[in-house]
Amino acid sequence: MALAAPLITVSSWVRAPPVSFWRSNMALRIYIAGPMSGRPNLNWDAFDRKEEELKHAGWDVVNPAAMDRETGLDPDGMGEYDYEDAARRDIEALRECDAIYMMAGFQFSKGACWERALAKHWGLKRYYEIPREDHESEHIRTR
Repeated sequence: MALAAPLITVSSWVRAPPVSFWRSNMALRIYIAGPMSGRPNLNWDAFDRKEEELKHAGWDVVNPAAMDRETGLDPDGMGEYDYEDAARRDIEALRECDAIYMMAGFQFSKGACWERALAKHWGLKRYYEIPREDHESEHIRTR
């Protein structure tokens, strides 16, 4: 179960609370959601950059692009790719997180949209790279 927690805001930056504030020696975990299909290299470069930015901001990051690489997925020769297996894996990973980070363009990805819906259903904190009026207003600036 995700824990609801206050976030510490420094200037316009939102950071994970200090480790001592939270769980013993554990940072808050955030899942990155965004578009992959149809993007060059499955958009892994953008996911990897965002992972580094979020780590620098104090988060324990779950990066689905890294999970794809761990399974041996080749973005140039996907061939037989089981989206259902990937979806199950991603849901299990999201379930273990405290928050979700919605990358720009998430609304054009079916997978990212259902990840957002599940995160909302489970009460996870939701952050947006590009805030929109029709979404929650909180976002994380990592630069």
